[in-house]
Amino acid sequence: MRRSCIIVFLLSLVIGAHAQHDAIEDEIELFYDNGEYATMMGAGCYINWAVMFPTEMLQETGVFFLNRIALYEYSQNTHDLKLKIRLGGDTVPGETVCSEVFTPSGEDGFQYHELESPIFIDGTQNLWIVFEQIQGWGLSDTYPASTSNDVSGNPNGRWITCDNYNWYDLAEAGMPGYTWMIRAYGINLVGVEESLAYEALSLYPNPTTGQFTVEGANVAKVEVYNLVGQKVHETEGQVVNVDAANWHKGIYLVNIIEQNGASVTKKLVVK
Repeated sequence: MRRSCIIVFLLSLVIGAHAQHDAIEDEIELFYDNGEYATMMGAGCYINWAVMFPTEMLQETGVFFLNRIALYEYSQNTHDLKLKIRLGGDTVPGETVCSEVFTPSGEDGFQYHELESPIFIDGTQNLWIVFEQIQGWGLSDTYPASTSNDVSGNPNGRWITCDNYNWYDLAEAGMPGYTWMIRAYGINLVGVEESLAYEALSLYPNPTTGQFTVEGANVAKVEVYNLVGQKVHETEGQVVNVDAANWHKGIYLVNIIEQNGASVTKKLVVK
């Protein structure tokens, strides 16, 4: 997991699940498991398994961009899975807004998957993180889904289906006491440092697929960093045009330094 060594996490209990906020990058971590592998499950059918984070929990964390997912792997599971991000639905996942292939690393432990494009989460719809065994390829693992002991008691951490239509609680399948080891990560959009001249500064378009502009009467310099702290761009001037067409998709931090030395940090999404 790519994090700065100086990151400090605060742990809070939210609606029977967990939410961690990164003190440096405002990172949100959502999960139900206790971090300790217990057993693996899934046999007799192609299963889909999922966790759902309800609107109440998402509203507690604040508006954010979902940018990566973690799945605990068992090393004997070697075949690709389908990862889907779905929004809405209380007992059945709603609209699919992201579908990507998740390739196992072949090692025991959490594997982190960066989404191709960050997904805006405003807290108005339940968030589902779904993993599917891929049918039709002739390749699958017998027990693909890792679990920990269920410490939260929240059924939203243990959704399962064999037909992708009828979803039910893992406990209803005769396997109580376990929860899936699936985690979601996002970048919070609140709590970013702002100066008094915030309203006089513009960053547009945002999101962008190519060039973006930073503009303001008091702008002296613009610095752009990726989420691992690497500076990817620096330019001086009151109006700064930046070509991001060849940048990796994701979230960047744009640090706008004013002539008086004050700074404003804005988040930029490159799609």
